[in-house]
Amino acid sequence: MKREARVLFRAIRALFLLLLAWPVHVLAEPPLNGFVRENSNGAVILRFTDADYVRTDSGRIPAGGWVRGPAHRGFAFEKMGATSTTKTLWLRLRFDRRMLPAGPVALYTENNYERIAVLLNGQEIFRNFTEGDDRALGWYRPQIVRLPAPLLAGGTNSLLVKIESNYDLVSGDYYLGPAAALDARHERMHFWRITGVQAANLTMIVLAAAALWFWLLRRGDTELLLLAILGLMWFARDYNFTAVRAPFNIVAFKAMTYYAVYPAMSASLAFCLVYVRLPRWKLHGAILLTAGVLLCLIRFATVEWGLTGAFGTDSIGNLLAVACVAYTAFLLVTHWWRTRDAGAALITLCLATIITGTTHDIGRQWDSRLWDGLGFFLQPYIGSLFCLVLLLSFGRRANLAFGRLEGLNAELETRVEDARAALEEREREVRELEVARALETERGRIMREMHDGIGSNLVAALTVAERQNHPPASIATLKRALSDLKLTVDSLEPLAGDVVALLGNFRHRSEPDLVEAGIKLHWNVDRCERIDWLDATNSLHLLRLFQEALANVMMHSGATRIDLACVEYISGGAPGVTVSIKDNGSGFDTVRAVSGGQGLCGMRSRAEAIGGTFLLSSVRDEGTVISVWLPYVRQTEAR
Repeated sequence: MKREARVLFRAIRALFLLLLAWPVHVLAEPPLNGFVRENSNGAVILRFTDADYVRTDSGRIPAGGWVRGPAHRGFAFEKMGATSTTKTLWLRLRFDRRMLPAGPVALYTENNYERIAVLLNGQEIFRNFTEGDDRALGWYRPQIVRLPAPLLAGGTNSLLVKIESNYDLVSGDYYLGPAAALDARHERMHFWRITGVQAANLTMIVLAAAALWFWLLRRGDTELLLLAILGLMWFARDYNFTAVRAPFNIVAFKAMTYYAVYPAMSASLAFCLVYVRLPRWKLHGAILLTAGVLLCLIRFATVEWGLTGAFGTDSIGNLLAVACVAYTAFLLVTHWWRTRDAGAALITLCLATIITGTTHDIGRQWDSRLWDGLGFFLQPYIGSLFCLVLLLSFGRRANLAFGRLEGLNAELETRVEDARAALEEREREVRELEVARALETERGRIMREMHDGIGSNLVAALTVAERQNHPPASIATLKRALSDLKLTVDSLEPLAGDVVALLGNFRHRSEPDLVEAGIKLHWNVDRCERIDWLDATNSLHLLRLFQEALANVMMHSGATRIDLACVEYISGGAPGVTVSIKDNGSGFDTVRAVSGGQGLCGMRSRAEAIGGTFLLSSVRDEGTVISVWLPYVRQTEAR
């Protein structure tokens, strides 16, 4: 009985001791972390507002020393700068499963520097690096971690986040909620932080390669080479936004990308001034390049020596960078106001966009954290935008050059067409000259044949007839035949449309007959322009007309005087030449003569055949006037 009482007593004592130990256990258990509830498409998401953290130099889970702190500027935010040793930050996030709806649960985090591992209730469920990998980059890459359902307790759960870095030691934001809602957030942020930046960097490197290719084709355009160098500088600067691992030592890589932004910016701004041909661009460019060097020194002082300002380390340099951009924009606006240069206006708009984007990024720097803004930095897009605007400006300049080239080509084509037309005209003239030479040669041959052949025979026949006292009618016929032959030969002379020379030959042939007939010839001929269409055929028509007129005077008029005149005269608004033969004979009735005789009709027909105008006037006992008006340009030629 006593033994049973002792067992019961011991059980009661153990229960009592257990009840005494329970409050101590509850008090030793850390409380849950603070949350802010956010709604995303109807789903409740918990955002951690504080966390327990420990900063150590060891990769093991710390046994104690946890400190609770707020999350508005990153848990245990620390700008270390470059360091050869790995620093570790441990975070402990505690939550109650009953605060979340049923279904898959995920943890979403962003802005962790650099290597991150996640443990759920002591079991590792995620890491973004392999063991011993010290080149992993995770500072800008959003991560989503699904919490395995078998490891989740129904009540309180503990998440341990291990962050390792050789440069800056910063923990980011943490969201807990339904996996579907956090997946949507992760996809959106991954696009703007990673995919979009990769596309912008790819575009920038393509533009740089294109500029380099164009420079290789046109070595004289140094601006293209500078544009290619700027594109490579911005690509090197922005590569760390999307790289999964550093291409070489992470400390050197981070230092290169951090310090490259200011030389790239100052060189780009100086290039803008060079590109728009700003007056005194050398002075302003030197100021901007000097500012880039000073910004690097300021960043080194604030980061490496810990001389933080009121707004943080990066913000100081960024504010000064905005001042440099604003200074360049002011110069370009002034230049545009004077010149109305479209290139300067386009670059100024780009700089205004850069100022807006840089202001946005300053506010969401981790060392200032004035606002979240769009949730991502705009600077990776600024470099590609800058290079794109410069290339578009180059394209505009090239388009203007192409326009001028097209104008020159059109002018050249016009000149070529004019030269071709002139060449064709010259070839036509050459052909006409060859034909004229052939005709002249043939005409000379005919003239020689007529003179040496027919002419000699007629002269011989006339001589025989005169010596043998042939009848006068026969001798007169031979003389007329010889005169006709001389007239025909005269028409074949190459006078090139000289109507005065043609009349001179006609006077030379006709004057002996007139003297024999007792008629005196008075010459009243003015100098006249050449008549281009007056060739051998037309000259013969004109000479036959004058021959018929003189024959009528000698046979019918009884005149003692003939006036042969040639003057320039305008008829119907058209310039030309009037040739007239006037006698002092008896005159005749022109109506009866025209209707009854063939001679006057023949003369009229010959005048019309060569495009001239035949005029006849006669007064009894006063004489007769026969005239022919010849145009310088015939109507068929004018058309």
